[in-house]
Formats: sequence, structure tokens, C-alpha cells
Amino acid sequence: MISFDDRAWAVKAFKSVHKARSNYLSKEEATRLTNAPEPEFRPILKAALLTGARYGSLASLRPRDFNRKVGTVTMLSRKGSGAQRPYHVVLNEEGINFFAEECAGRHRDDLIFTRADGSPWIKSAQVYPMTKACAAAGIPVGAFFA
Repeated sequence: MISFDDRAWAVKAFKSVHKARSNYLSKEEATRLTNAPEPEFRPILKAALLTGARYGSLASLRPRDFNRKVGTVTMLSRKGSGAQRPYHVVLNEEGINFFAEECAGRHRDDLIFTRADGSPWIKSAQVYPMTKACAAAGIPVGAFFA
């Protein structure tokens, strides 16, 4: 008989995390939320809904990260140790068309999502427009900022 050591299956909780979030938007809520924000915030919010990506990853996207031929966007994540790790988001047809439109006319090294004045979206700059969009769409802010 083989003896197994179950220590490999032990999982430690992440710091300051007590349970997983289980909030999801319905299609109707997603549509309301997409239509609710100010025009400068709408593209990055729509990208979030199409990719499931975090704000920081979206704010640093450049046209070179979008591969229309295979329908992916390469994102960078800093979760865990803080080291950047690339991952690929596979887009549906709506996502491919959205990113193709957002990248059109931009140099491959430009940011895809910028503020109305052309400045980059910086850390925490999404909080106010997201809070305002949630209120306008009738979606509890806690669904995102719990």
C-alpha cells in the first residue's frame, strides 16, 4: 500500500483575504454599467468587462499588446511577489472588434486608454468615475470595492 503525504495539498490564505468575491454582473447590469460612465472612462471600463482584467493591467496596455490575428491581449500582472508576469486574455468577437477600434491610428507604443487630455490613467484614478458609474447604473459599489 502506498502512503501519501497530504502536506502538498495544504493551502495558505492570502494576506487580508477571508473569502473569495462572488459578485457577478448580469448582462443587463453590464450594459447599464457600460452606458453609465463619463466618455473618458467608458473605454477602460468596457475593456474591463470584456477581459476581466484589473485596472492597473488595462491602464498600461499598448497596441503592441493586442494580437488581432489570434484574438488576444497580453496583460501584465503584479500579483503575489510583485514580479511582472505576462498572461494572455482570449477575446470574443466583440472584444476583438473593440480593441481593433481602440488601437486604430495609434502607434504600437502609445497607451490604448488615456484620459480626455491624453494623460495616462494613474493608480486609483478609476475610483471616482467607477463609483459614479455604479450609482448611475443602479449597481452597488460594494460589488467592486468590497
